[in-house]
Amino acid sequence: MEKLQENKSKVVLIPVESYENRTAILDALRRGLQLLGGPEAFFEKDERILLKPNLLKTAVPEQAITTHPAVFWAMGKLLLEAGYTNLVYGDSGALPIGGSQTAAASGLAAEGEALGIPFGNFEESVTVPDPRSENGDTFVLCKAVTEADAILSLCKMKTHALERITGAVKNTYGCIFKHYKAMGHSKFPNETVFAKMLVRLNLYLKPRLYLMDGIVAMEGNGPSSGDPVEMKVLLLSADPVAMDSVQAALMYLDPELVPTNLCGAESGLGVYRWDSIDVLVPGGAKSGESGAASVNGPAFETLTPAQAAERYGKRDFNVYRDPEPKNSHRWLALVEKVSRRKPVVTKERCIGCGICVKSCPLTGKAILLEEKNGKKYPRYHYDQCIRCFCCQEVCPQKAIDARKPLLRKLVERVW
Repeated sequence: MEKLQENKSKVVLIPVESYENRTAILDALRRGLQLLGGPEAFFEKDERILLKPNLLKTAVPEQAITTHPAVFWAMGKLLLEAGYTNLVYGDSGALPIGGSQTAAASGLAAEGEALGIPFGNFEESVTVPDPRSENGDTFVLCKAVTEADAILSLCKMKTHALERITGAVKNTYGCIFKHYKAMGHSKFPNETVFAKMLVRLNLYLKPRLYLMDGIVAMEGNGPSSGDPVEMKVLLLSADPVAMDSVQAALMYLDPELVPTNLCGAESGLGVYRWDSIDVLVPGGAKSGESGAASVNGPAFETLTPAQAAERYGKRDFNVYRDPEPKNSHRWLALVEKVSRRKPVVTKERCIGCGICVKSCPLTGKAILLEEKNGKKYPRYHYDQCIRCFCCQEVCPQKAIDARKPLLRKLVERVW
């Protein structure tokens, strides 16, 4: 076991078997938060705190698309019991429907009502300058975000077609107002520039604490069309980059393949290198063996991210692991655009609803709904497509996948 080092970022990993025993989740979360100094290390009692879950789209908890209501309940109850009463919650999802509707479908609305935590104002926007942008960019934020004194991010452990994973850093994008999120994809049209914008957004909003729901995560065609997979963990950290790096470790994914990790480290948002991260496991669940230490209360173990992966990770986690083409291969760079992964429709699952067309940042250019043999299908114009995968993200039928084109497969085989 390593000793706790003050100069390392700390990510608390809390083993949790299921969502069924809420008291166990609450107790485990309380022990985990104490390892970071308790809620008083992050929030003042009179501050207005925004709980920011992942409410990507209308979905039931079993689909593992949204933050589970049991996790939202546990954090809300923990804060209320500690005397933090000025709480609101909310998110601006990917589709042009009210966030409160998504909260109702996900089960969070019922929990918020029972706890007395209202849904914030996500129906009005406020435009603010992006002080770190070199191009004079702005953020169009939901009003509830600007009204909050502090943000507590309740993210979900999932895969993501563009950024490989969606976790702590990506969850903050839900603070952007409604359709401006799609517009952001057209303004920041690839994984690197989009990641840089996400990092700047986190640096601007400065969420104080991040809690990741990984009790049941999503693998495969995430962030909404993948498959639920039990990971049985919650993660807590003030460093979103370190948290995402530990998420990558649990998925056996090289953290350097996650664009927000690299951009976040470059900009000072956090650290992703495993030798700069301590993973703390509270005593009581799969813990407490020899080597446990005690700091201001609860017993804990200190693991490296690699050790945490060995104990709690999933070696065959279905996540995109291939490196992207590098410009060092000059002849490959010439066909980079046509060799990139692209959204592909499985016609057998498509119902022709047109949601993909409405979600596309390049309205009327990259995707058109066309009728063939009496049925409507989306048709891609890949010369216009920026590969943002907004269409794949919102498809209600899981009919759109991010796939490597044949040319890419052939190039990789030859190279």
